[in-house]
Amino acid sequence: MLDTLDEGVVRVAESKTPSVRRVGTFRTAGALLLAPAISRLRREGRLRSEIELVHGPLREHLVNVKQGASDCAIVYSFEPLRTDAEDGLEIRTLALDPYQLWVHRDHPAARKQTTIDLRSLAGDHWIGRQRAGEADDSALEALGRRYGFTPRVNLREDDYAIVTAFLSSGGVALLPSLYQPAESSVVKLKTVQELGHRYISFVCCAGERDEGIGHIGDALADVLAAKIASKDLRAPG
Repeated sequence: MLDTLDEGVVRVAESKTPSVRRVGTFRTAGALLLAPAISRLRREGRLRSEIELVHGPLREHLVNVKQGASDCAIVYSFEPLRTDAEDGLEIRTLALDPYQLWVHRDHPAARKQTTIDLRSLAGDHWIGRQRAGEADDSALEALGRRYGFTPRVNLREDDYAIVTAFLSSGGVALLPSLYQPAESSVVKLKTVQELGHRYISFVCCAGERDEGIGHIGDALADVLAAKIASKDLRAPG
């Protein structure tokens, strides 16, 4: 699964001290998942280490954990993550994050106020992600293949807040349920078709015996379980 780690990451791994826990994350997870999980552990006295959040793409997080540059990571992926004994990683799938379609409130599909057939948006402009093969982009491409159209992407951006701001000029955005736009000018479309989901997982080294890392994984699982219970996300399996 993983290639050799580059020299920069090796230097980070060598400089990391035991009193610091480096946790890989993605943009929405930091505020919505890690913050409540870490806060709870601190209140309960189960985590006293300094926490350093590390942002990056999926593969980088997996390599960082494998090589010791990060202690653990919460990641998302388009497909379930697989590992084997050679990878030296333990992966816990914690939740499924369903995709939703968002448009500006003045978009013709929003004004209809009915359930939309996804294929009626085939000729529209779409907002994609900057990284090729990124989970959200893979989900959009998969939708197109499944329903017989090629999404016409006219903007690529990774920041969801910027994505929703650009919806004012038209177009459609496929966003995960974990992110709920603050913009009151955008609306979520109800669709006839299932839009798929991404997988949210916790990654650490196989056989990890650091109690603090175990606490972080368990606290994240609890935060996500609450979101599953409230129907925001879905249970894996």
